[in-house]
Amino acid sequence: MSRTKKAGIFFAVMAILMIVLGVNDRDAEFLTTGIGICVVIGLIAYYLQGRKKRCPSCKKLFALQKVEEKVVSEEEVYVLMNNNVRNKDGEITGTVEQRVPGIRRTFDEEFVCKHCGEHVHRTFYKDIPKI
Repeated sequence: MSRTKKAGIFFAVMAILMIVLGVNDRDAEFLTTGIGICVVIGLIAYYLQGRKKRCPSCKKLFALQKVEEKVVSEEEVYVLMNNNVRNKDGEITGTVEQRVPGIRRTFDEEFVCKHCGEHVHRTFYKDIPKI
């Protein structure tokens, strides 16, 4: 789904929400304030999404496109998991943290800027429990 379609869906949902709130509360000032707050929150969320794909060379938002993702290494680690504690009726009564054997996979992502052609590499890891 493209980002413009996601943004359109977000603003459509916000508009419907504000119409419903506006019908229940006839105060036009409340409706205007609510729409303004939703627009500001939407713009902040849009900007934060764009920063994740910002080119370090030309500084443009939404510029990086993923070209390749490959596993660089795997190593044995212990992964912290939260397990639910249940009573005899099956209801959750609490949680317990437990370290279990797992694998840490290190990935290398390659991005290319669609504006200036700059190649960017990012490394991240993901811990996967063996259970």
